[in-house]
Amino acid sequence: YNGGQHYEPISFSSDQSQNTKDRNLLEIQNRDAYKQQFCDENNIEIKWIDGRIYKGGKLKQYILEEILPLLK
Repeated sequence: YNGGQHYEPISFSSDQSQNTKDRNLLEIQNRDAYKQQFCDENNIEIKWIDGRIYKGGKLKQYILEEILPLLK
C-alpha cells in the first residue's frame, strides 16, 4: 500500500521546506524502484496499491476481490 508520500512531495518533520519534501519523495521513489527491480530480477510478483485510489471501502473491496484470491 503506497500512501500519498509515494507520489507527491511531503515532509514528515518540522522542516517543511520544498527541498526537504522533494528529497523525501526522491528517496521514497528510489526505494520503490529498488523493490520493483529486486522483484523483477527474482521473478517475484509485487502488487502496488495506490493509496490515492484505494481508500476505505474501495480498498477493502480490492483486497477481498484481487489480493486474497492470489493467496489461495
